[in-house]
Amino acid sequence: SLGLLMVEALLRIGGAEVIAFGTQMPIADIRNASVNHEVDVLGLSFSSNFRSDEAAVMLGGLRQRIDPKVSIWVGGAAFNEGMILPEGVDLFGDLHQVERALANWKLSRPVE
Repeated sequence: SLGLLMVEALLRIGGAEVIAFGTQMPIADIRNASVNHEVDVLGLSFSSNFRSDEAAVMLGGLRQRIDPKVSIWVGGAAFNEGMILPEGVDLFGDLHQVERALANWKLSRPVE
């Protein structure tokens, strides 16, 4: 959960509105929350206690259940650099990558 808190702080500082769903939220609840809150990005972290192959399967199931317009950003010690994840899931290995993704996301948003 420390990694999630660090990313949450970084995103808030970067101007993003963040809704923290907490840890160990079931996939069905993540899907429902993403719809109810009309999120643009889902950020998930998987600790080293999680097997990477199981995490990839869970992410594939989540990707199929949510709107393709919703980005999925993941990180955590469960993943190795260069690991292949389901299409539409972006893997981040450090906070600098999250900063760059946030900047790119903000550029892609319509001006309000």
